[in-house]
Amino acid sequence: MFLLLTVVSLTLGLVTMTASVPLAMTLIGLSTFIGGGFQMVALKVGSYAFPREQAAMMTGIASGSWSLVNFLLLRAIGPWTGWMNGGNWEAIFWLIALLPAIGVAVWYALSWSDKAATTPSIARL
Repeated sequence: MFLLLTVVSLTLGLVTMTASVPLAMTLIGLSTFIGGGFQMVALKVGSYAFPREQAAMMTGIASGSWSLVNFLLLRAIGPWTGWMNGGNWEAIFWLIALLPAIGVAVWYALSWSDKAATTPSIARL
């Protein structure tokens, strides 16, 4: 599911390539919907990694982390770098479109090493 959401999230980068306002608004709306999908799927996957008694704590940590990342990203493309004042809209849209792909790649890499450490190999048997 993460891979499907990642592929669809890349459409946000196409917003700067169109002169059509309805198409641009559709792509932005789609990316907003996909952002929510990432949150829900991540919470569902995370709910299996924690005991049921810790579900509320895990949800709070995830929501706080999401908010922190959004704050840092908005500061990074705004006051800290001046991208918004400089009108670097294409770079901003592509950065936001590519970040989910980077996040999913890191998540898969970390999950892969975790699975390799817990799965017995033929050589160890």
